[in-house]
Amino acid sequence: MDVRRLVGDNVRRYRLAAGPSQEQVAERMGVCRAYISGLELNVVPSRRSQCERIIMLYLSAPESLN
Repeated sequence: MDVRRLVGDNVRRYRLAAGPSQEQVAERMGVCRAYISGLELNVVPSRRSQCERIIMLYLSAPESLN
């Protein structure tokens, strides 16, 4: 499996499990919603630093994202 697809699929899966919208995640990360969408759809290259921020965001306190 292609790494970009693996990252995108997992970003989406974890976001849906945590409950926030793409807009809410983007706002917390200081990026636009289109960037989060692009990651999830595997069309935007994922930077390690951004992926780490997303992971920490989802793992730290998912309920605070809602």
